[in-house]
Amino acid sequence: MPTTEANDQRAEQLRAAMVEAVASEADQIGRPLSPAVRAALERVPRHEFCPGASLEAAYANDIVRYEQNERGVSTSTVSAPNIIATMLDQAGIGPGMRVLEIGSGGYNAALISELVGPGGAVVSVDIDQSVIDRASASLTAAGFDSVRLVCADGSKGAAEAAPFDRIIVTVTCADIPPAWRDQLKPGGAIVAPLRLRSMTRTVRFERDGDRLVSTGYDFGGFVPGQGGMAFDERAVFLDEDGTGLRVDSHQPIEPESMRAAIETDPVTVWTGAEVTPTTIWNDLELWIAAWSQNTAHLKAATQARRSGRLKTIIGLGSITLYNDRNLAFLTLRDEPRADSDHYEIGAQGHGPDAEALAERLAALVRDWDACARGKEARITVWPTGASSALLPAGLVEERPCSRITVDWPDA
Repeated sequence: MPTTEANDQRAEQLRAAMVEAVASEADQIGRPLSPAVRAALERVPRHEFCPGASLEAAYANDIVRYEQNERGVSTSTVSAPNIIATMLDQAGIGPGMRVLEIGSGGYNAALISELVGPGGAVVSVDIDQSVIDRASASLTAAGFDSVRLVCADGSKGAAEAAPFDRIIVTVTCADIPPAWRDQLKPGGAIVAPLRLRSMTRTVRFERDGDRLVSTGYDFGGFVPGQGGMAFDERAVFLDEDGTGLRVDSHQPIEPESMRAAIETDPVTVWTGAEVTPTTIWNDLELWIAAWSQNTAHLKAATQARRSGRLKTIIGLGSITLYNDRNLAFLTLRDEPRADSDHYEIGAQGHGPDAEALAERLAALVRDWDACARGKEARITVWPTGASSALLPAGLVEERPCSRITVDWPDA
């Protein structure tokens, strides 16, 4: 059996490799890690927060799963380091700040503790006592006893410890509870993985009166929130290999029609718009969702993608338009343009009227290319009673605690 010293050395080596992988990925997409976040990743021993996992698993740039619900959906994980790093950089946490974390586990709280230093404070809330217990043991083992853990419904925040400079939410939510806004200090910010039309974006919000207005967003995925943050989502499986559509529960969809659609031959409409392999799809997907009635997220099984039957843009999936009997999703040319690393975007449709829906999706891509490429959307959280006359043109999502809009002020 390896000695403790050998284990420590191996952990340090693996941690250094993990940080390099996270930093390299950030560089590739043009969003390099800040020195402060990189230093925190280098100092915090992630393996102490992954009980039962091997050192190799603890320091992979991937999630470590612990609990699942009856549908097999993860409800407790140690999040992937790259997603954590992205959110910490979005938050801009500095020494002396008071930070509230919604959704515990210990690792992210330890990183935040490194960032705020001895003059700051970290409060971490989770609805599951077993998660709090695991986080407590891990934080003690790693030497972060100053983090305050609270077992409670995170949708209510932590009023007894407010106000906060930053609130970081590490579970997916479809709404932004007013308690979070009310517990922010002036000039504070919230970073939350917000669910919009089957997509999740980690959005940074700042308060503007009774509204919250985005100041940036990125890809991100977390376990679904519970308690006051719970939301419903439908998974519609389309084949035996695991290909499926993910839609918000209130959206109408006929599973049998969708299964029949993907059995038809594909129709592809090319758009003339081109992207590089490292293009961030954040803005294009939000644009499509904002100007469409029914959108879903299509995750094609490996076999379906390799065969060419369902050529989604990336392995994680593609935004998809659908109607009663058809669906259409984004795809890319197999080869880049000559002497270039740019690939043309296409719309691949399936179903009896596939071409019409693919043309609709292609038109949205062309509109984005002409009007909104390189321009960031504005995501605004309005009070439920906000007048419709005040809301901008674009996507309007009605939620229990708010009205959420997505628009492009500069498009």
